Amino acid sequence: MVRIPEEFIQPALERLPQDLALYNRERTQRIDFQARASFMGAGTPVNVVDLETGERRAATRQDVRNFVTLQDALPQVDIVRPTVT
Repeated sequence: MVRIPEEFIQPALERLPQDLALYNRERTQRIDFQARASFMGAGTPVNVVDLETGERRAATRQDVRNFVTLQDALPQVDIVRPTVT
């Protein structure tokens, strides 16, 4: 473990920008990360519950497609990232 003294951390934190922008690859969509704002990205489960059998199982490529499609459709999800590992 590395411990960084607070006298190094605090000045660095004070120099951070208050706002940050994240763009898509084409730079046609932008998410503005502002101080005190919160954003939601979906989690990363390794397993899924099969909707047909009700059984827990390892995720498949089709599960990834389904999760990404769902995340893209939800207005409260700001960032779509890998949903299974």
